This record gives sequence, structure tokens and C-alpha cells, in this order.
Amino acid sequence: MNKYKTTLLITLISLTTPLIALADDPMPGEFGGGDDSNPTDAPIDTNLWVLLVVGCLYVGYKLYKKKRYSVDSV
Repeated sequence: MNKYKTTLLITLISLTTPLIALADDPMPGEFGGGDDSNPTDAPIDTNLWVLLVVGCLYVGYKLYKKKRYSVDSV
């Protein structure tokens, strides 16, 4: 019975979350709102290359580490 309650709760939450998210338009001055006095609050598009380089370095490090451990153990 507890499994059914959990499944029902997860289903209800996942169905009602979009309704809560779309319930109200943002007020002017809020993020994404009408008249924003400072449109560069989160300038991720100007420094996106930094994020890409850091991500590539992290993935390369993880692959190198995985390859090193798999070769050493064989």
C-alpha cells in the first residue's frame, strides 16, 4: 500500500508542477520581467567559452583517470 501512495504522490507532484510554474507572469524588475534596468545580470552568453573549456578539461580528466585505473588493474 505504501508503494501505491508514493507512486500517487510522485504522479500528482509531477502533474501539478507545470501549473505552478506558469501560474503568474513575472513582475517588472524580476528576472525575465518587463522593464529590466540592468539586462546583463547573468551574462552567460559572453563567457560561454570558459564554461566549455572547463567542461572539456573535466571530461578529459575523468576519462584519463578511468583509463589509468583500468590499465593498472589488468
